[in-house]
This record gives sequence, structure tokens and C-alpha cells, in this order.
Amino acid sequence: MFFSPCRFDANRNGLSVLTVLICLLAAIGVVQAGDIERASDRGVRTASAGWLADDDAGNMLLAALAEPERVDLSLAIAPDDRREVYDGEFIFFSLSLEREGYVYLFYLDTEGNLLQMLPNAEMSNHWFPAGSDMPFPSLEEPMSYVIVPPFGDELLLVFVSDNAQIDLPGEWRETGVRELDIDLDRVEELIFDASSTLFGRADLAFVSRPVGN
Repeated sequence: MFFSPCRFDANRNGLSVLTVLICLLAAIGVVQAGDIERASDRGVRTASAGWLADDDAGNMLLAALAEPERVDLSLAIAPDDRREVYDGEFIFFSLSLEREGYVYLFYLDTEGNLLQMLPNAEMSNHWFPAGSDMPFPSLEEPMSYVIVPPFGDELLLVFVSDNAQIDLPGEWRETGVRELDIDLDRVEELIFDASSTLFGRADLAFVSRPVGN
């Protein structure tokens, strides 16, 4: 048994199949029930948009059911895809994308701090074309990546989306990157939810060490 959050108008008959379907989907959590106030043969009344005709309700339903296409991408340390790096070393990456899109790069350091590396204060343009083994960052970009203490297990995560403006909660550091107030699972959830047509994720785990170890 389930409870439908839609309050049907008892004075009206002939509810459309679409209206009933939306209410059923709200009951099982596919559509946000809190926004639906009443359903009748006129359509659906929502708290945010008032009455929606069946066409509008259909568009809302399609948007709720639609998921972005999952696309492949990868990130590797260039040029040899090694997984050990050393103190003072400048490192570059090789990025491969199945589809063009906006790239978001995050870094989880050895102390558990989660930093948004791209986009950042110096690089607001984070669109990349589809392609294989693209240098990242390029020599023209103002950011570089150098290995410094503390050393240990480190993680980079890269996402691609069709959405260029996904704003995540956190504060900007003087270095131009943003320290986030959320964990990796929440980052992925927010980027996925903000993506309409494409979404992808790849991880790159590596170990940093002092010179001579």
C-alpha cells in the first residue's frame, strides 16, 4: 500500500491519465510531492507554478524522469600514467573525453581536504572538446601543479557535464581554488542532478613521496 500526496478534487471527474500518473510517481518519490497541491481534470496545481495544463505537466514529468547520458572520460598523469610522484615535481595530466563538455576537477589531499581545482579563480573557462590524451593543464594556462608535503595517498576526481555553472558550497583560498564544505558523494550527486544531457566521472589515485623514498 502507498499514500498518494495528491489531493484529488472530489467535485470533478475525468482525471487525465497523465495527472493520475504524476500523482502515482509522486507517491513513490520520482516527482517531488511537496510541490504538488492538487490534481483535477484541469491538470496539476503546484505551489511554485500554479495550475499546469496536461502539456506542462507532461513536460515536468519528462524532466523528472530524464537522466543525462553517461559518457566515458579518463585522467592520467602524463606522459606514462604512473601512480607515484615526488616532492617538488611539477606534474601534468592527460585528459580523454568521449563527448565535449564542461570539466570539473577536484582534489582530495592526504588530510581529507576537498578542493575544487577547476573551474577556479584563474580559469573560469572549463569547456573541453571531445578527444584523447589532451594535455591538461596546457602551457597557456596560468595554473600549475607541484607536489608538496604532506605526502601520502591522494585522489583526483574529474567530472564532465553539459552544465557550465554548477556552484558548489565552499570558500575560495588565496591560491585560487575552492575548499568545499561537502564530501565526494555529495559533489557527485549535485553535479549529476545539475546535468541535463551528459554526465561522466573518472578517478585518479596516486601516492606522493619525499625525494629518495
